[in-house]
Amino acid sequence: MNFMTFVKIDDKSLTVGELLASWANRVRGISIETVSLREGVEGRITADDYIGFLHFRSILESALQPLGMADDSPESTILKAIDSCFMALTEVDEEGLIEAMDPLLTGTSRSGQWWNERIPRRGALGFEIAQVERRMRAVRA
Repeated sequence: MNFMTFVKIDDKSLTVGELLASWANRVRGISIETVSLREGVEGRITADDYIGFLHFRSILESALQPLGMADDSPESTILKAIDSCFMALTEVDEEGLIEAMDPLLTGTSRSGQWWNERIPRRGALGFEIAQVERRMRAVRA
């Protein structure tokens, strides 16, 4: 496997490099929204977008798994670096907000999809997610 290996996702064929670049762009967006934009400023990424990013990471994992990517391969090294950035920008979702926002993600972190238990708490995106959390609590009350 290499960056130019094609992977079929639904009706599209993308290269491993394109998939990794797409995940990197999503993490870059999270970075801008959590580090560069302060809390209270309206960002471009919504809570729903963030949930979509988590689904994309799951799709990426499903696409790469059958290829048998070696731990020391360049592709694996890049994925680990992107994931490390993602982890630095997010925190463990102790309250289970991610699963409450999207029941399809319930239990996925226990099946190895650790990214589904990570949530941004800083900056514009963190503020957006906190607002969603407040609305969800108000509905339950």
